[in-house]
Amino acid sequence: MLESEKHSGIDIPKDIQSPMISQVQELTEAVASLDGSLTHLKRLSTVIKEVQAMMDTIADKSREGIILVQDNRFAWVNKAACVISGYTFDEMLAIAVPDITLPSHRDKLIARINMVLAGDPIATPQEWPVYRKDRMVRYVRIFSYRVIYLEKPAIVSVFYDVTENKKLFEESMMRAQMLDSINDGVILMEMSGKIAYINDAVCESAGYSKDELMAMNVLELTAPEFSKRFNIRLKQMSEHKEARFNTIVIRKDSSRINTEVRAKIIRQGGKQFVLAVARGMPGNDIGKKHD
Repeated sequence: MLESEKHSGIDIPKDIQSPMISQVQELTEAVASLDGSLTHLKRLSTVIKEVQAMMDTIADKSREGIILVQDNRFAWVNKAACVISGYTFDEMLAIAVPDITLPSHRDKLIARINMVLAGDPIATPQEWPVYRKDRMVRYVRIFSYRVIYLEKPAIVSVFYDVTENKKLFEESMMRAQMLDSINDGVILMEMSGKIAYINDAVCESAGYSKDELMAMNVLELTAPEFSKRFNIRLKQMSEHKEARFNTIVIRKDSSRINTEVRAKIIRQGGKQFVLAVARGMPGNDIGKKHD
């Protein structure tokens, strides 16, 4: 008969007592390890939720629209995307991406989406015309990158509205074309004399290209005996809002042109500039004194 010991009223044979103790210890250690893993997972879950909340806050405070596109539909959008598009969050998730694109651009957009999904990112911004909910056309510049979302390829895009900037640019181009069509020279310069804008007439008169003139100071075009009066002219414009005077322009070939100038100080973007209109004078009497 096998030897046994009495434990809690139960006789356990000695030859199975030791393996049972070992199994109990292993089970105890496994339970302790599992408890530690569960604690770690709970902490990890808390951290993930906090990071997710922080990312959501950052995304919603961004002025740029941020969208997640999958299967040509919006899977997620931030608040700025809703503001720019005029749709609510739920409305955007219910429509397809091509639906907000002008019909003339839809095939091109779908082709571009497929290229990004294939791994070709839009690293430089591309401009797209899109419909708002009110069917007004807005222009956006957009960056796009391929990501994996729910184990499937998707696209994250960041975009911003450039409609107003586009209008201003087109208006400025129209003004520039109008100024280039007149015979008088038009010069916009900083208070230091650094040239900020010139029209074609100035280039033709001075013999320089636009790029050359844009890198110059107006004093480089002025005869030395007149350039020393530059600060005096600025004072006159400050006191009387504008000034009219004669000067001599030194052309690129070193020849001289008698020139009549009307100039005034203007403000643009919080800075002061001098706007001058110059007209070549008849005659070539450069020895005559000018006021």
